[in-house]
Amino acid sequence: MPDAVLSILYVCTGNICRSPFAERYTRLLVEQGVIAPVVTHSAGIGALVGNPMDPPMARLLEPLGASHEGFGARQVVADLVTGSDLVVTMESSQREWILEDHPTALRHTFSLGQLVRQVSDPDMAGLIGEDLLSAMGRFRSRARRQDDVPDPYRRGDAAMSEAAGLIVSALDTILPRIAPRRA
Repeated sequence: MPDAVLSILYVCTGNICRSPFAERYTRLLVEQGVIAPVVTHSAGIGALVGNPMDPPMARLLEPLGASHEGFGARQVVADLVTGSDLVVTMESSQREWILEDHPTALRHTFSLGQLVRQVSDPDMAGLIGEDLLSAMGRFRSRARRQDDVPDPYRRGDAAMSEAAGLIVSALDTILPRIAPRRA
């Protein structure tokens, strides 16, 4: 995939909080030139199809400079999974759900926390882009529940802020390594 554009699918439960936040934050990093261009989507394993982002989570995008405008939740479908180079779930149980239906996606489906651990692993030092993704697919660590981004839906502003902070921190660690800016 030397000059190909990486395709990332973010997955959560309803596709109205965590995964659309990750999708829109990733787009922002592309627009700012922090990472190379990527195609990014989001979906839910139990999506509230057609719904906009949950307003408290959408408001958290604004100070970052990202927009929630035009977003509509959608359900995970086979084409989204098989058409993505990387599938990133917010919880380990969502990763398991994806892999039950799409076992061939094993080497490119990770929970967000699992990816952070993989990218931070000393054995992955010096690897970027396709080389890093390939190595992670071969030598992935186990997804762990303690790495999950807790579902903030209907749990108040503090839970939304916590989830958004975890996502931003994780993506700031992961994305520059898997989608490095080209000189």
